[in-house]
Amino acid sequence: MKRRRLNEVIRAIRDVLPRYAATMFSHEPQTRFVVRDDQESLEFLAERPGDPPTLVPVKSFSGGEKQRLSVALVFTLHSLLDANKRPDLLVLDEVDKGLDARGVESLMTLIDEVRGDYGTVVMTSHRPEISGANFDAVWTVTKENEVSQLC
Repeated sequence: MKRRRLNEVIRAIRDVLPRYAATMFSHEPQTRFVVRDDQESLEFLAERPGDPPTLVPVKSFSGGEKQRLSVALVFTLHSLLDANKRPDLLVLDEVDKGLDARGVESLMTLIDEVRGDYGTVVMTSHRPEISGANFDAVWTVTKENEVSQLC
C-alpha cells in the first residue's frame, strides 16, 4: 500500500513539478527536471542543455538553485492535496533567502500565479524591494519591534 501511494506521489510530482519549476527557472528555460525512481530511492535530476544534454543531480546545484527548486516543490506538493483539504493559509517564512534578484522575481511571479488558490498568503522577508504590488498589505517591523503598515 505504501509503495503504491508513493508511486502515485512520484507520478504527480513528475506531472506537476515542471509547471512550477518552469516559473522558478524562467531565466533557464532549457532546464528540465526529471525524477528517477529505481524502487530503492528517489533522485531529482536536472537536464541541462548541451550536445548531448546532461543529467545533473540536484544535490550539485548551488544554494540559490536548490532554494528555487524547493519553492517549486512546496507549491507542487500543495497542489497534490485534495482541494477540500487544502489549507487556506500559506506561510512563506524567508522563502526568498538565498535567491538572487532573478530568483526573487520568479518567486513573485509564482506567488501571483497561485494567489487565487489560497485564502491568505503571509510572507516574511528582509528584502525591502518586495512590495505591495505582490500583496494586499505590507508591514515593516523594526529592531525596536515597531510595526508600521506600508500599504
